[in-house]
Amino acid sequence: MTGICKQHEIHYRQALKSSRQKATPARLAILEVLEHARHPLSADEIKGALPKGKTDLATVYRNLEMLKEKGWVSALNISSQTAYYELSKLEHHHHLVCESCGRTKALAGCKAAELTKNFLNQKGFARIARHSLEYFGLCKKCERTNN
Repeated sequence: MTGICKQHEIHYRQALKSSRQKATPARLAILEVLEHARHPLSADEIKGALPKGKTDLATVYRNLEMLKEKGWVSALNISSQTAYYELSKLEHHHHLVCESCGRTKALAGCKAAELTKNFLNQKGFARIARHSLEYFGLCKKCERTNN
């Protein structure tokens, strides 16, 4: 990554300030990486996309945790060992995950509204705040390799 897009920098500086958070270079850079990511990224992948030597992995994790607590970033636990991160502002969606290579693709649109209504009626809950759904299998490339 070469730098922060000026439009994103202005937006994130203002948003961080309004939520009483410092607009540190590391936070701005992490948000920029996630803004341009085509799929959820691990903390290692985020660190790898940052300018070399500017931010250590502990700083990435610390900032991701703060951004998650503030609701800016969502963590996906699509692997037993690694969390993957994406911006929370994305439209609600689910994921396809390749169990061989880890490739992750977003699935647009959620058809869970009817299920949610049924669950509420059946189980005596007043509301469901959120849900997460991931499909696990093999991508076409790994399927060809494994056969």
